[in-house]
Amino acid sequence: MGVGSEDGALLIEPEADAWPELVERARRRDRGSVDWKRFREQMGLNGDEAVVLSGHQAGLWHAGIAAKYMALHAASCLGAVAWVIADLDDNRPTLLRIASQDRRGVWRGEWIELAEGDTGHPDAACVSRRPVAVRSDVPEQARLAAMAMQEARAGASDLAGQAHRAVEIVLERAGVPRVERVIRASATAQTDFFHAVVDRMIADPRRCVELYNAAVASHPDAGVRALVCRVESGRYELPLWRIGANQPRMPVMVDGGEVPREGLVPRGLLMTGMLRAAGCELFIHGTGGGAYDRVTEQWFRSWLGLELSPAAVVSATRLLNLGVEPVEARALERAIAQAHRARHDPGLLGDDAARRAKQALLERIDHLPRRSHERARLFWEMHAKLREVVDEHSEQIAALDARAERMREQFASNEAVRDRTWSIALHDPQTLHDLYEQVREAFAHVRLHP
Repeated sequence: MGVGSEDGALLIEPEADAWPELVERARRRDRGSVDWKRFREQMGLNGDEAVVLSGHQAGLWHAGIAAKYMALHAASCLGAVAWVIADLDDNRPTLLRIASQDRRGVWRGEWIELAEGDTGHPDAACVSRRPVAVRSDVPEQARLAAMAMQEARAGASDLAGQAHRAVEIVLERAGVPRVERVIRASATAQTDFFHAVVDRMIADPRRCVELYNAAVASHPDAGVRALVCRVESGRYELPLWRIGANQPRMPVMVDGGEVPREGLVPRGLLMTGMLRAAGCELFIHGTGGGAYDRVTEQWFRSWLGLELSPAAVVSATRLLNLGVEPVEARALERAIAQAHRARHDPGLLGDDAARRAKQALLERIDHLPRRSHERARLFWEMHAKLREVVDEHSEQIAALDARAERMREQFASNEAVRDRTWSIALHDPQTLHDLYEQVREAFAHVRLHP
């Protein structure tokens, strides 16, 4: 389901033309006993029309995530749209990976810190970390990112809000409009739905965790870790975090005692599961979410008896122009082999006379007895002539060696050249604008059926 590494690629799965039918089916589905209108009211969503959601961690995303954001904006033709800031994650939006060259000219990724001074506990949820001041001495590549983060600091209540506003600034600079309604993943922890789910977990943690782990085992490629499940000792890890101001997120364990409710928030699968069960008619994932949420679908179905709203997958690839073309391994192997063989095959140097002379000597050698004096003499004569050829064509040999070395260096840069996860703050604004136009074109004829 991945979008691949081809520059310019855009993945919309299913195609945008199929989205209206997905939304209509979701509006007609059985929502079980969930008071979805109450949930939407508590989340700041409109309960009277279809809702399309998407979201991601707070940070200076790569183009694949920006494509989700653009698709969400385009999906406003289907109803209300809202972006979910995954502010319960412990990612560090102040870290930015830039492209840098070593002394050999090889491109690598280098992490730099945008924040000035202490950014708070690195394992704390973004919602519990304060906004930061931004360094003024960042490399030139990082200037846009630093400017956006600094501008976003004004009015931000936490690091998550600052990072999200910085993304909006980068996209606005490229002519990409904002998604006006933004909600927080942390807000799910204040809903009646969440409290009811937590009650059910604590009442029967074994069933919750065993069905969660069964769903994980059914989708081994999703990259989801199973929860701790110790039936013999009655110890279970719930899919919850406990968070506090500038404190590390803590897993929530049940071992027969009371579970304090203060600071409880959902982990990722529970959070998206609630949003898809009660918050929307369509959820736009990236390729990663499209994989791991298959676990969520099975878990909610088997544990809560709930069918989730459908999910679409949107992503894109935009590569940085580092001035280096990627090199295939086979092409490098051929270049190295050619440089080596040219010293032994005059034909590769365009010297047909020397090639014929070598072939004639080889044929004479082949007809002589092994270990004979004459065979050895002709063998050394052949190599002497080859050395003469190499000396005569030294410039060609040097060019082949240089080509192989240049390709070695280019090959060493392959990872950076083909990396699709460089921040959008490093891309030319026109690149982002072109991606937005490509997404808009995909939705040009999409309308919700009356």
